[in-house]
Amino acid sequence: MRLRKLLITTTIVLLIVSLAVNDTNAQSYTYEFGIGIGSTNFLGDLGKNQPRGDWYYHDLNTTLFRPGGAIFFRSQFHDFLAFKVALGVGWLEGNDKYASGTELKSDDWFRNYRNLHFRSYLLELSGVLEGHFMRYRPGSMRNRFTPVAFVGIALFNFNPRAKYNGEWVSLRPLRTEGQGLPEYEDRKMYSLIQPAIPFGIGIKYNVNRKMSLNFDFGHRITFTDYIDDVSTTYPDPDAIANWYEPEKAAKMIALSNRSVENDPEGEYGYITGPEMQRGSPDNKDAYLFSTISLAYQVGGSKRRTKVKRRGRRF
Repeated sequence: MRLRKLLITTTIVLLIVSLAVNDTNAQSYTYEFGIGIGSTNFLGDLGKNQPRGDWYYHDLNTTLFRPGGAIFFRSQFHDFLAFKVALGVGWLEGNDKYASGTELKSDDWFRNYRNLHFRSYLLELSGVLEGHFMRYRPGSMRNRFTPVAFVGIALFNFNPRAKYNGEWVSLRPLRTEGQGLPEYEDRKMYSLIQPAIPFGIGIKYNVNRKMSLNFDFGHRITFTDYIDDVSTTYPDPDAIANWYEPEKAAKMIALSNRSVENDPEGEYGYITGPEMQRGSPDNKDAYLFSTISLAYQVGGSKRRTKVKRRGRRF
């Protein structure tokens, strides 16, 4: 599903590029600086919409939209093409409490019983190629509007945290799935800086000859399943206790398996026992990042067009 969506988007952009390359009219390049506000939403193992646990939009939990924003610099070098570099900030969050199914051992019942949650800041640096579906020129009152498709690359920084005894604590150092322990050599410590592929659609509209209004709806494909610190199976508490002091080991075990908070008697404790499913590594995490922004022209120049001259006839 992810690959198909990416291929469709990339194909659209390549078609636009082809159109632009074949265009022989006079071009100009324009520099713009912009600032925008918007929202983010997390798509992963935690906090999904019920009853399904899929990663895509039909499983989007609207209560988890969080504020975001961005500043950007854009260079438009063709009526149909522009390149944008952006620095975005926002929040990502997920919580099993939003899955509230009552059917015993159903998917949403399990997620509620699992009882995990997280939140994280998001800092993203991206570069995207924007393709215009219509001829568009910043500042033009004639070619003032166009739909847009974009695709590019990004790096983002995150740090999943959870609330424990009234305090928000970072989860990565607690190795909640046994990452880095000798008993789990295949589970490496994940990096808090990860690459992503941003793609999406939007619109541009010139408000006047210096300013444009922009809207972007973007999706980020990532290559990590640990934005929410949930991916594989529950570790063996004894393995953790073997390597850490009792106080720290108790904290690590408590934040790894929080189902006991819903089931103190342990009636269904075997469901979250060692090596039982904690997350789903089959699908990587993803997130949405959408903004509405204003861009202001800060420079530009006209590009000359070569004109073929006819030779004299004698």
